[in-house]
Amino acid sequence: MKTNTVETIIQSFRDGQNIFRRPSVELLIREISRLQKELAEGESNSLLRSAYQISLRNGESTNWEAYRNCVYKELVREHELLVKESEG
Repeated sequence: MKTNTVETIIQSFRDGQNIFRRPSVELLIREISRLQKELAEGESNSLLRSAYQISLRNGESTNWEAYRNCVYKELVREHELLVKESEG
């Protein structure tokens, strides 16, 4: 059985087949990388939406501690990405 999609690889795994062939693993890695990037972009977008909402309220009624935590987490994540890119 040729595994050429993530869904068929998952089904093959559930059926007890050996899915650890290079093409299958490469496909899974590409899909995981794509999803990680999509998730990261979504988190960044969420932070920008929060900043926009804060600006509309002129900073009033803002949970600054939660906002600072979100900004800090995003800065750490971005730093980790930059370090990975510079290493290889």
